[in-house]
Amino acid sequence: MLIRSSTAHLLAQVLSGVLHPLLMPTMLHAVLFAFTPTVLGRVDEATQWRLLLVIFILTFLVPLFFTFFLLQYGLAGTWSWPESTPGEEISLPAAADAEQTSLFGRLQMQDRSRRFMPFLFTTFIYGADTFLFTRNLSALHLSVVILGAMSVCIGLVTVITLFWKISAHGVGIGGMIGFLFGIGYKFTAVELLYPVLITILIAGMLLSARLYLNSHTPGETGSGFLLGLSICFTAVIIWG
Repeated sequence: MLIRSSTAHLLAQVLSGVLHPLLMPTMLHAVLFAFTPTVLGRVDEATQWRLLLVIFILTFLVPLFFTFFLLQYGLAGTWSWPESTPGEEISLPAAADAEQTSLFGRLQMQDRSRRFMPFLFTTFIYGADTFLFTRNLSALHLSVVILGAMSVCIGLVTVITLFWKISAHGVGIGGMIGFLFGIGYKFTAVELLYPVLITILIAGMLLSARLYLNSHTPGETGSGFLLGLSICFTAVIIWG
């Protein structure tokens, strides 16, 4: 039983890491290039790989670096915020020890008070990425819409974090499904049927993993999922 529990815990952690919210823009573009490359514009294969690399650096590595910097040097916040939801019922000393023992533990940001500054910096970074794409890659209109919608999602998560520990993983995977739904509907891209079904299955696994790790309550994961889904679907339908 102990082995099974340890294995399940490890799998939940792996899912949370591999399906990190900041990876969603890269994963989404990879899916679109693989199944419906024309919706993003006429881009040759070599350019697709370069674009994926740029998106990976700008939307994952850069915000991850700033998050690590803020957490490593104690600039992300304190433990002084009140614990207000069941998902945050974790002893502060234990959480602090967990964050000091590993890089993965630090980046989990189990305590809500340590999320605001990293989320705020990430919002600005995604906003800058959107501006950069608008000025230099305006031909990739759908990519601009994707980054813009993700910027709005992260901004809302940042504000909500002041009051409640909404699930960023839920927002990320919900946003990806919202984009796929919206693109499939607006561009009549039947090729996205299987990616949508697979992503829905993955979403169930990811949200279950977050609940298993006691990182969030069902309300926090569900509301995060619906927030990402609604904003990203609406963005594609209106501006895509």
